[in-house]
Amino acid sequence: MNNASFIDRNFRFNRNKPAIITKTGSFSYSKLYSFSNRIANYLIKNGIKAGDNVAIFSANNERFLYAYYGIQKMGGVAVSINFLLQKKEVKYILNDSRTKIVFVEDDLIEQLPAKSETYLQKIVSFGDKLEDNIDKIDSNDLFDTVYRSPENPASIIYTSGTTGEPKGVILSHGNIISNSYAAIHHTKISPDDRLICFLPLFHSFAQNFIANSAINCGATLVLHRKYEQDDILELTKQHKVTRFYAVPTIYIMLLNTPGIKEYLKSLTYSFSAAASLPVEVIKEWKKQTGMDMNEAYGLTESTPFATYNHEFRHKAGSVGTPIENVEIRVADKNDNPLKTGEEGEILIQGPNVMLGYFGKQKETEETLKNGWLHTGDVGKLDDEGYLYIVDRTKDMINSGGENISPREVEETLYQNDCIQECSVVGMPDKIYQESVLAYVVLKEGKTVEEAELIEFCKSRMARFKAPKKIKFAEALPKNATGKILKRKLREMAKKEFSK
Repeated sequence: MNNASFIDRNFRFNRNKPAIITKTGSFSYSKLYSFSNRIANYLIKNGIKAGDNVAIFSANNERFLYAYYGIQKMGGVAVSINFLLQKKEVKYILNDSRTKIVFVEDDLIEQLPAKSETYLQKIVSFGDKLEDNIDKIDSNDLFDTVYRSPENPASIIYTSGTTGEPKGVILSHGNIISNSYAAIHHTKISPDDRLICFLPLFHSFAQNFIANSAINCGATLVLHRKYEQDDILELTKQHKVTRFYAVPTIYIMLLNTPGIKEYLKSLTYSFSAAASLPVEVIKEWKKQTGMDMNEAYGLTESTPFATYNHEFRHKAGSVGTPIENVEIRVADKNDNPLKTGEEGEILIQGPNVMLGYFGKQKETEETLKNGWLHTGDVGKLDDEGYLYIVDRTKDMINSGGENISPREVEETLYQNDCIQECSVVGMPDKIYQESVLAYVVLKEGKTVEEAELIEFCKSRMARFKAPKKIKFAEALPKNATGKILKRKLREMAKKEFSK
């Protein structure tokens, strides 16, 4: 099997149909087929072999997908890099993944480290700023897709972890294809659908649940660089988008937009993921648009689709029941299943579970134990097997659908010589669900302003990860062993900022 083989099928039967529509034009399945084949030929010509890692560093555009499928067609592994990351963060991912070739958007070339600092052999641009660019590569647009075992890697998606260092989640062809078919089956995607995708393709949600499912099905992907509300509403209306995918933050903003129903009148389906959607927002969405809100649960390590709250039996506040061929267990610390209504860790088993973390055997063994994916999330099951999320991963901050590692922010703060001690938690945010809050203890005799510390972080990491607020303290709460009690800090933040 090969995840890119669906392009071959659609070329045969739907070659003139739009595969991708952007603000700048329409791109047929024939063009997707041709460009992905050219890229596959180029990679082989430049020494890339099946199983080698090739990176894509770009915002959403049609060329991201040309490269993504071209890499997979020849048996390579597509490594997605967050385009918001700064040079130091990009360098880490390139080196951690042992990437040999990177495809990069012209605007991001300056964010790449020098080839001498990495394993890179070639840098290929999506424009004309480099001699090696996508328009000048091998013109041969014929290529026989290389079929791989279901267990062979197809992509690596980096996700922040509570340890601070990003981890490369290895997803196989079997993982992606089974998840695409499950999404098509459960959410009823048809070839006549037009799915809008403004969520970043470097995320598992956009890459797998939206883009791969659309291409698998032979539907049309309406693609935009990022969420720019005026553009998104215009694209939705102009191209008669039928399926809308977003995170809770975006739905909250849309509900405060006058005349929203007129822009969304072509929609037949709306879906929310990446964070829990408040029940009141679901009710207001139904009231204003007439549409039900569909929800699911998953994580990058589960490709991501794991449960679905079905239209035929929808339960408000739940994320539904396991998708086909997947089993969910709520377990105690020894992985024993708990009784109905009891809270415990959510475990996942099925064809959607990742192969592991690239180059991180210890972390893989800690997460994939006893045949189950240990999510770190706390949940409970009702008497019909519907899952309810009690709490997301203990320390992770979920801000507008972006997972932010507290430790990564803390390590950045510790680079400032005024900081004696710090701890980072999420604070309530009416728009983004959570924002980054840092509690800081300064060294004796040192002074620094809140705005100065925030700017210090922004200059050293992706801006969305930087604290939105700094709280200065004389000491941080700790247990008897000296460990900082983040739980106490979260309680303090909730009490102060929920007002």
